[in-house]
Amino acid sequence: MARSTFYTYFSSKRDLFMTVASAIMSAILTNINTSVDAIIERFGPGSPHGRDDEAIEQSLVDLMSEVFGLIRENHGMTRIFLNELVGIDREMTELFDEFEERLTDGFERLVRFGREIGFVSEVDTRRTADFIVGGLIHIGRKVSMGSWWSEIEDVSREFIHMHVFGLRQPDPAR
Repeated sequence: MARSTFYTYFSSKRDLFMTVASAIMSAILTNINTSVDAIIERFGPGSPHGRDDEAIEQSLVDLMSEVFGLIRENHGMTRIFLNELVGIDREMTELFDEFEERLTDGFERLVRFGREIGFVSEVDTRRTADFIVGGLIHIGRKVSMGSWWSEIEDVSREFIHMHVFGLRQPDPAR
């Protein structure tokens, strides 16, 4: 691209980076919010599905697979975004903090819904959402660097299983 063409659309390389980073963040947030809305609609009160734990778990796995898939598809930018954005300067740190806060909002809605239908135990919904988002960002960093690309669904299933059921082994006597 010619320099003059570039500067027709962007004021600087930083502006280009912020535009692309914002687009990726927006895609991830839209995906999560759309999926959360669909899960609430599908399994909420009055739905014909009712509470179907296996279907709920699969819906959560699908959600995480889509998010990790977006990260994989945009791995170059997400690697920079997830590994280097915070701390560059105040504006970029605020951009990341806002993204993280909005992610947490989406997962808090999901945890609150899970509590309402009895799928999730009594927990602090915000703190639990923070734990989920922390794990998502950590795994997102790994995926952005090429880890588990062929295993996105397995990683998503393990991520959800650990968050839903914890690490405790079920008592075989029960």
